[in-house]
Amino acid sequence: MNGRSSAGEADGGTATASVSAAMERRILAGYIGVVFAAVALTGATALNGDTAVLAGVTLVGLVVGIGLGTAVHRRFHDLPARLGRGRVQRAAPFFPIVPFGLVGLASVLGPVDTELGLVAAASTSALLVAGYVLQGVAETRYAADRAHGRPIAACRWHPPRTPKIDALLLVAWPALGVLNAAGGNWLTALGWGTLGLCWLVGGFIEGRFRVGETGTDPEIRLYENGLVKQRPYTSRFVPWDEIDHVRLRDDELVFDRGLFDVRLDRESLDAPETIIATVERRLSDRTTTLP
Repeated sequence: MNGRSSAGEADGGTATASVSAAMERRILAGYIGVVFAAVALTGATALNGDTAVLAGVTLVGLVVGIGLGTAVHRRFHDLPARLGRGRVQRAAPFFPIVPFGLVGLASVLGPVDTELGLVAAASTSALLVAGYVLQGVAETRYAADRAHGRPIAACRWHPPRTPKIDALLLVAWPALGVLNAAGGNWLTALGWGTLGLCWLVGGFIEGRFRVGETGTDPEIRLYENGLVKQRPYTSRFVPWDEIDHVRLRDDELVFDRGLFDVRLDRESLDAPETIIATVERRLSDRTTTLP
């Protein structure tokens, strides 16, 4: 994911992290490739194909899916922005997980062969990670499309980080995966490995992890039509009309959105007074100050 620093913006505005069209195309194509590969592998396993057949059909499914995904992006170049638009659209990349997850669950409960269940579980894990990445790209593209010009207020934001806990989990989960695999508990090993991989990917998407000074400086930006939560590699746009209520506490600023609240600790903002004052002016009828 490519980022642009806010410094040096030609029009004097504040840049929003964006994803190049080429990167969008690759990620969308890769996602569809994973979907096709998962379908091909699971189907071949259900038909009792041997190892060579399984490898062959999986590779063919991957190649066909990547080709189709590339064509889809060229035909519908705004598809990533559409996927980042609403809650249902943002959840769409995870819909293909459902049938594979059900097959894996059936394997645990007994009706489905163990080998097929393991393949379905592996497919679920791959789709979960691929969907997570695609969702991050879609949200970033949507934010770039909706946030224009200079924000009415902005301040530096420091994404919450817990380096010791992150390091512990990134070591512990793969280690548990290896130990379970050594004991022949492949399904459990896959689960722990998937948790570790999702934590790593999520860390970059959510801004907990950053490689040096790459990406865009994290900020909270308020625009006439909504706010942008800018992370180093991704960003999220929240329209004002999606915010039901704003609660101000001594240590926290909360934008209520049902199950999708946006929470900001005052300590994570370099100039919280600027953001709070702007929010109060913008959403005075929906703002409450709590002790």
